[in-house]
Amino acid sequence: RIERAVAATPVAPSAAVAPALLPQTLSASTCEALRACPYRFFVLHVLRAREADELAEEVEKRDYGTWLHAVLHAFHQTRGPDPGEEDDIASLHRHAGEQRAVLGLAEADFLPFAASFDAFVPRYVAWQRERDAAGARWQRGEQRCRMALPQAEPFELEGIIDRVDAVGHGTRAALELIDYKTGSVSGLRDKVREPLEDTQLAFYAALTRAEHGERGEGVESDALPLRATYLALDNSRQIEEVEHKGVEVSAQALLAGLADELRRLQSGEGMAPLGEAAACEFCAARGVCRRDHWTVPADTVSPTE
Repeated sequence: RIERAVAATPVAPSAAVAPALLPQTLSASTCEALRACPYRFFVLHVLRAREADELAEEVEKRDYGTWLHAVLHAFHQTRGPDPGEEDDIASLHRHAGEQRAVLGLAEADFLPFAASFDAFVPRYVAWQRERDAAGARWQRGEQRCRMALPQAEPFELEGIIDRVDAVGHGTRAALELIDYKTGSVSGLRDKVREPLEDTQLAFYAALTRAEHGERGEGVESDALPLRATYLALDNSRQIEEVEHKGVEVSAQALLAGLADELRRLQSGEGMAPLGEAAACEFCAARGVCRRDHWTVPADTVSPTE
């Protein structure tokens, strides 16, 4: 046998450098990727790499979410000033059928979601009528907004806001942006437990403030305060609101943080993987960053072109 000495070659994380390829328009999911892990941002939003989708005929939860957003938007767009409860229920069912046809969802494949929707309708109508009684008024929905990122030209933020309501009266008047969610309500509570860690509502709050500075119809005073809420639609007992407290403070912190980070990347600093368990567990970029083969700590990185 011949003895051979092989030098150890530890696998270390690499920090990608690509200042000329940074996307100039950022969505909420793009910003969330950048905050969660800069290398994930690099793979998914700079290189635009994607996992190959499997061909599937059945209706998925994502399809249901898209459809439900469309149903609720059409419902509120056509809702009269003082509808009866039965009118609301009938309207939701009518728009459900119309939007299913628009999206090309087969009735047979949609049956499991249709059963859930039948149970959802009376809960949603009861919740909406309570808001009506409290003086809340639907203002707009599915609105695409765009703004320049302060102190970070030429970057812009863009997104679609599910819904904006006017709430309260007089000195308690405010605008409330609402983001519909069909996922776990406990996950939403976790999101807002640390407000500065919640990217999505802070992102939409910044867009809302930039897009509608007057804040409310017929209001001539200073801009109305802004509230932001996740609306959990899948709770089996009731519609549940999960508010992001102090969202305007979070929005300002988000804008400042994004501007600092993007200026850093423009200057040629690397987009390094963080290697944190929560961010890595379901990351589509995990195979590219070779997270499972590192033999040195995540904070040991070397810039690469």
